[in-house]
Amino acid sequence: MLNSFVSMTPELPEELVAQCIQVCLSQTLSQVTRQSRMAPMTGRVRQNAPWRQDMQKSVVTVLLDDGLVPRLSPHRIDPAWTPEQLKAFRF
Repeated sequence: MLNSFVSMTPELPEELVAQCIQVCLSQTLSQVTRQSRMAPMTGRVRQNAPWRQDMQKSVVTVLLDDGLVPRLSPHRIDPAWTPEQLKAFRF
């Protein structure tokens, strides 16, 4: 969807694109939350699924709060995260 914004003429206002991204991220957060609640009932739980879902929620929440930033702020990193979790999401 974002690729289609690039080829639009005339260009969309930045505020409109930012609003669209905000809505998409909010929907993504809702989907991730719903999937994490449904996974145990549907039998789709994998060994590392719970921490991956927590990380996905954290990443989308940071994007909603901070926007697109080149690096994750250190205060956003949960001290309980393991090195494997940090490496998996390239923080």
